[in-house]
Parts: sequence; C-alpha cells; structure tokens
Amino acid sequence: MSSPSLLAAPGNTNDTQESLPNIPGYEIVSKQRQTRNSIVYSARDLQLHRMASIKLLRKRATELELARFRKEAKDLAWSQHKNIVRIQAMGDVEERSYIVQEHTSGGSLAEFLRGQAQSASPSARVVLQITSALQHVHEKGIVHCQLNPGCILLEPHAGSHESSELDHFQPKLTDFGNLTVFESVEHLNSPGESIEGVYYLAPEQFAVVGQCSRDGRLDIYALGCILYELLTGRPPFRSISLDDTIKLIKHEQPIPPSKLEPTVPRTLENICLKCIEKDPNRRYSTAQALANDLVGFLHDQPVQAKPISRLVRVRQWSKRNPGKAIALL
Repeated sequence: MSSPSLLAAPGNTNDTQESLPNIPGYEIVSKQRQTRNSIVYSARDLQLHRMASIKLLRKRATELELARFRKEAKDLAWSQHKNIVRIQAMGDVEERSYIVQEHTSGGSLAEFLRGQAQSASPSARVVLQITSALQHVHEKGIVHCQLNPGCILLEPHAGSHESSELDHFQPKLTDFGNLTVFESVEHLNSPGESIEGVYYLAPEQFAVVGQCSRDGRLDIYALGCILYELLTGRPPFRSISLDDTIKLIKHEQPIPPSKLEPTVPRTLENICLKCIEKDPNRRYSTAQALANDLVGFLHDQPVQAKPISRLVRVRQWSKRNPGKAIALL
C-alpha cells in the first residue's frame, strides 16, 4: 500500500474545472463544496424563491455510486429531523443525477474548526445534536459509516450570521451516500475525497473489504473522534503517512484530551474515550446511550463512562500486540 501525504489535496479533475451546470427551475449561483462522488452548488429555486443546495453526481459515476446516490435521497426523504439536511427533490439532467436539499449558509464544521480547540460545553451540545440525528436514522437501519466534520453543515441561528461562536450554529448531518468502508488508497485519493477522512474511520473498517456492517457503533466511533477534535483541535490519530495513521488507529491508544488541553473536564474526556474504544463492544451500544451521558455531563449528573484502569489498558494492548507482549514478558 502506498503512503501519500495526509495533507495532500485532491487532484484536479474535469468535474472541478467544469462550468456551472444548467438545471431546469434553478439558477446555479456558485460551487459550495465537493464530496467524494459529487459537487454541491448553491442555487436559487426560481419557483419557490428560496435558496437551495443541489448535489450533482460527478461525471462518469459508477453504477455503485449512482445506486448509493439515489439511495441517499430515498432513505432520507422521510426525515424531518432538525439536525439532518432535508431532501427536497431528486432528478436527472444530462445523464447525471442530482439531489435538491435544504440550503445551509454556515459552511461545514471542518471549515469552522481549522485546528482550533473549542470550549467543553458548546462542544458537548453540538455533539449531542448530531447524536440525536444519528439515533433518528439508526432506528431506521441507516448508518452513515463515513461521518467526519465535513459531513456536518452549520446553519446560523437567527441574528447570529456574523458570530464565530459554535453555540450560534445549528449542526446538520449530510452526505449519507459516500463509500461506507475503507477499500483502498485510490478511493481515498479519488476526486473530491479528502484523505483526512481516514482519521474518523473505526479500526474494524480496515479489516473488511466490501460494504461495512450496518452497525451504529461505527458512527459512534467517528463522533467520538469529532468530539476529540472539538476539545483538542486535532483528531485522535494522525501521522505524516496514511500507513502510519492506520497503524495508530488499529493499534495505539489515543492521548487523553486533557493531556493536550488541561481545561477539558474529566467527565467529558471519559465520554470521548469511551466512544473511540478499539473494541466496538466497549463503546456506547447506541447513540441514545451516548446522548444520555452528554446530557448528564451538561447537567452535572452521573454518567455511564468511567476511566479505564491501567491494567485494562495493558491487557487490551497485549491482545493487539501479542508478539511484543511476549517479548516484554
């Protein structure tokens, strides 16, 4: 497996250089962002006189990408959750499928963070809202599988458009149609895919080829990584190469957030570390269980998450590294 830089930008493609598309009923204003298999544009709805976002599937999309793209629209068309971007319509233009969805004007959480740690309580409140959205879709058997800060869009609350405070935004989850497993370096380097997305994949996602299991604990792991980044300004596992980052994700324990940011409350740290346990059985079993602990933290009540003893950590490390453990013994 090759090891490109984790900071490498996606390569230029015809999709990124093309002119704005022509979609009947909409006036395309500008390119908003790019996902792995699509480009999202800001547009004016000429009939309803409101802004919308149009996600246009990239040219030369595979049949699998097309199926996932359409499935995203059908899976989420029923949802009216306030923390999930609403699907408004779906169609085809010039042999390319598109989804019309709710417009957000605050950019993504990834753009907001830019390596800056956030205060504990606002971070917990944002994660609590996304946890509520995840519980909403998990109950329908829908798992995101590739959740990261770029998939969380921010909508400013009324009167707070110029604010830079995290609490002044409503987070909204989107992009359910991306690849659901880590399949190859080439996939991560494909047009529009930030290689930094690997930071939020659970260890078990590197052990399989094909579709990931519909297990909500994958999303809980990713959300724990996002909480870690909110608290410290960086994801829990990151190295200069892809191979080294994967090794960290699979085999190493994260540095406790309070070691990087001493102001991080221990209770919230325990919640975060429980989310990103290597063993899925040691994570929160449901998004609702995570939400309960976040509410407990915010209201200074007891939580389920407890610090893990050094002995347990040693046992977990030994199971992952039997050769080294035998040598040390």
